[in-house]
Amino acid sequence: MGGYALRVDFGTSSTVAVLSGPDGRARPLLFDASPLLPSGVFAGAADSPLLTGADAERAALADPAGFGALSLIQQTGDRLAEAHIWHSLGHAHHHLGDLRRAVSCYRRSLDLFRRLGDRRGEAVALAQLGDTQHITGDVTEARRFWRQAL
Repeated sequence: MGGYALRVDFGTSSTVAVLSGPDGRARPLLFDASPLLPSGVFAGAADSPLLTGADAERAALADPAGFGALSLIQQTGDRLAEAHIWHSLGHAHHHLGDLRRAVSCYRRSLDLFRRLGDRRGEAVALAQLGDTQHITGDVTEARRFWRQAL
C-alpha cells in the first residue's frame, strides 16, 4: 500500500487541491464546503492587511481596484483571464444580492469574451445575465439574454 499524496493546482482565479489515500481514491479538499478556493489577493490601504481567498473576493466587491488577481492580470494583458475574473466578481455580487453590480461585472466579462471570440465564455456570461435579470423580474430581458446564449 502507498501513502498519501496531495496535488494542488494554483489557477489564475481558483485553487484546487486533491488528496489521494493509500487506497488510491482521490478526494477533493473542501474550503468552506467548496472544492474551489479563490486564488485572488486583495491589497487595500497601506495600513490594511493583505487578504486572500474568499476574504479577498469579498473585499473586492467594495473596491475592485484592490483585487490582486484583477489588477495583476490587467498588467499582464491576459484578457481571457480578466474576463473570467470579472465573471467571478459578477457571480459573487449576484449571490450577495447586489444585482446591479452583478450585471455590471457580467457585462464587462461579456464584452471581453466577445472581443476575444470566446463563444463559450460569451454564452456563460449571457446565461448569467439572463438569470440575474430574471431575479429582478425583467423576464423579457432575461429571455433576450438566454436566447443569445443559445
